[in-house]
Amino acid sequence: MAANLFTTIERQLRLLTRPQTLADLHNIAGATIAPLVERGFDREEDPYGVPWAPSKAAQREGRKTLTDTGALRRGVRWKADSRALVFSTSGPAQREGYDRVHQYGASWTIHHHPRTNRFISASRARRLRSVVPVTDVVLPARPFLPDRRGMPRLYEARVGAAFRRYLRSRFGGP
Repeated sequence: MAANLFTTIERQLRLLTRPQTLADLHNIAGATIAPLVERGFDREEDPYGVPWAPSKAAQREGRKTLTDTGALRRGVRWKADSRALVFSTSGPAQREGYDRVHQYGASWTIHHHPRTNRFISASRARRLRSVVPVTDVVLPARPFLPDRRGMPRLYEARVGAAFRRYLRSRFGGP
C-alpha cells in the first residue's frame, strides 16, 4: 500500500515539473491576471489598490485617467511558456514610450527661447545663453502592472485559486 502511494506521489511530482505542466500554470496565471490589469484601468488604481493621481487633462475633459486614446490599455499583452510569464506593452504605448512614463513616472524641464517664442530641446537650451526654463513637468507614476513591491494580494489569491483548480483537475484531491 505504501509503495503504491509513494509511486503515485513520485509520478505526480515528475508530472508537476514537466514543461507542459509549467506552461499550463504560466498560461493560467496570465489568463487570471489579465482581467485584473483591466480592473485597474476601470478603477483608476495600481495593482495594489492605490488610486492613481488624477490626470489634469482627464479631469478637464471629464474622462478617466490613462484613457485618452485607450492605446495603453489595449497594448497590455502577456506571453507564457514553460519558463516564464511575461507581461508587456505593444503598439503606440510601447513605441512612443508612454508605457514606461506612466508605469514609473517622469520629470523634465521645458525650455523656451525668448526671441523665437518657441519651445526648444534641453540640449539646444544648454548651448544658448538666452534660454529661460519655462517649467518643470512632473508626471507621477501610475503603475498598471505589478512592480518591485511583489505580487499584489488580490493577484496572489486569484492565481492561487486557479492553480488549485488546475492541480485538482490534473492530479485529483480535495
